Amino acid sequence: MTLGRKLTIATTLGIASVLTVNGVLRAQREVEVVRRDIGSDHRGLAHALTMSVEAVAERSGPDSARGLVHDVNSRESRALIRWLPGRVPGGGRGTYSVEVESAEGVRELVTRVPIALSPRDPGYLELRESLAIESVRMRDSVIRTIATMLLTIVICGVVILTFASWLVTRPMQMVLAKLKRVGDGELGGPLVIRQRDEMGTLAEAINAMCAQLDGAREQAGREMAGRLATLEQLRHADRLGTVGQLASGIAHELGTPLNVISVCARMIETGESTAEERTRDARIIGEQANRMTTILQQLLQFARRGAPSKQMEALGPLVQSVVELLRPLAARRGVDLRVAASEEPVLAFVDPRHIQQVVTNLVVNAIQAVPPEGHVEVAISQRDDRAELTVHDDGPPMPEDVREHVFEPFFTTKDVGEGTGLGLSVAYGIVAEHGGTIAVESRPTTGTRFTVVLPTGAPA
Repeated sequence: MTLGRKLTIATTLGIASVLTVNGVLRAQREVEVVRRDIGSDHRGLAHALTMSVEAVAERSGPDSARGLVHDVNSRESRALIRWLPGRVPGGGRGTYSVEVESAEGVRELVTRVPIALSPRDPGYLELRESLAIESVRMRDSVIRTIATMLLTIVICGVVILTFASWLVTRPMQMVLAKLKRVGDGELGGPLVIRQRDEMGTLAEAINAMCAQLDGAREQAGREMAGRLATLEQLRHADRLGTVGQLASGIAHELGTPLNVISVCARMIETGESTAEERTRDARIIGEQANRMTTILQQLLQFARRGAPSKQMEALGPLVQSVVELLRPLAARRGVDLRVAASEEPVLAFVDPRHIQQVVTNLVVNAIQAVPPEGHVEVAISQRDDRAELTVHDDGPPMPEDVREHVFEPFFTTKDVGEGTGLGLSVAYGIVAEHGGTIAVESRPTTGTRFTVVLPTGAPA
């Protein structure tokens, strides 16, 4: 039920209550007035008739007086007038009126006046009139009062409902529609209510609020874009830092094929090799060149900027490409780096470049944490509706105070040149953006394990 209808019902009930009380009081007053008028008429008629009867009785005798009463009664159509011998019922000494009920069940007004036609002939004059007509008149009056009251209530209800709809219901519907649009994110389009009252003030307040929200949304959008740009710069800086750490290993990895190419080229140039050997040397030069190209492409792809783009991706090839890129670094430090992937493809809804950065940061952190001849294992598995990726090393455990702060930006326990303290915090942020979780577990007997859980489907 709308507010306008509630106001209409409440106001109409109030008006109906007032009119009902007024109608009841008015009907009571009319009944009292009618009865008072009838009683006054009875007493006036009885008084006049008593004087006439007494005068006739004194001048012409009792029989003439009775004849006068009989004549008056025959001419009076509304009341029964008669002289009765004896004392007045009830012992009254003066004129009085009383309502009685006849044998037929009709209410009557009886007026009795003591009058003696002679010293030996006491009696009283009685006027008896039916109140049926007056009851009908009073009933008609009450009906007219009730009809007037009902008509007044209906007219007032219609007027109130019309004004309530115009001044309350319609503006409230406009306000609710505007608030629904605001809830849906649509802040444009002012709310126009041309009323100089609380509704108009409310509309102005809502318009001002929407303007402030729109400005705040634009400001938040600019700030978010700035934060995202800064975050991407930090991630890119972290990737470049990792590239720097890989440089020595990559240089060693490129040195071997370069030496092979140099030797083969020299033998071809000096003519020391036969035609068959020259063909073999040319093939070796091509293979080694392709090997170097693949290594450099992996390094450039890792260091390159790119816009985030999530898609269903198999985690196995992503992890394998990262491990191949990091093998020279692991070999240089004497660390055994291996991959334990499930036989079935493990899919996740991810940004491939960002997940590669997460794996790189975790593996580099593990390589730097284990001593020579240590082991680092990257495992991929499917757990219900989640993909799980773990990086486990058998190095010394983390102290409690280090484990509590390991994902904080710029927190590091490494030597200068080994890291900036951004790697794990960047990995934490990327995993959180993917709707996943990352946790660390470190024990003296089992080493340190980082577990990354990622969604396997696009969010609804």
